[in-house]
Amino acid sequence: MCKYNLLRASLLWVVVLMAACTATPVTPPIVSCELPSNKDMEKAFQEAYATLSKKGCQSSSRLDAVEERLLNLAADNRGARNKDHFDEFYYRISNPDFNLLTRRQAVIRLKSYFSIEFKTVLLDYNDPTCQEVRGKGLDEIEGEMLAALEKKERGLVEVLGDQDQWELAKLRYSNLIEALDAVKRAGCD
Repeated sequence: MCKYNLLRASLLWVVVLMAACTATPVTPPIVSCELPSNKDMEKAFQEAYATLSKKGCQSSSRLDAVEERLLNLAADNRGARNKDHFDEFYYRISNPDFNLLTRRQAVIRLKSYFSIEFKTVLLDYNDPTCQEVRGKGLDEIEGEMLAALEKKERGLVEVLGDQDQWELAKLRYSNLIEALDAVKRAGCD
């Protein structure tokens, strides 16, 4: 009788283990990383914070998508107040709770759209060949500056509606291109 109960208990465990192995695996819930959609900019930024605070939504690609959507929404609601919204947005997402950007990266992103300044181009005057500027060719630097100018147009004109600042940014760009052309003419290309 004891052997019979032992055999029966062992068989029951085998059946339970087999059932556990064939059971459908538990899948984690799908996280919805919605992009902001509210036309009210304050609410759109709140939606952005809510999305980026979710586990599974804290990635650089999701941040880029959220930023792009916010820029599009802000362009539909052009005005100087948008700069304040983006300033606060970059500050908040550079908080360690979000772990998406450092404070420095946040400032760089903000300035890339809403400042007339361009990243400083430093030449290594001690390099007799003048072949590279911080490891980049002059044509590559011009390409980066053109991309930066396009971001500034989007931020200053489309999002803020600030034509005066845009004109100053274009003037700075033009002056920097002239300086790079002078470097090229000097044989440093």
